[in-house]
Amino acid sequence: MTGRISFLIDGEAYLGRLIETINSAQHSADMRTYIFDNYDSPSTQLAEIIADEFL
Repeated sequence: MTGRISFLIDGEAYLGRLIETINSAQHSADMRTYIFDNYDSPSTQLAEIIADEFL
């Protein structure tokens, strides 16, 4: 099984993708949401590591 990671930067991008995903689902829609609120935080560093590994 292959997947895809997409980083959506603001609420408008996130909500638009969420609605699109739900509307196009045939059986189910699996999603994970991570909120990073400080651009110089360890959580942002984690997001960069994940992006480098999987994108």
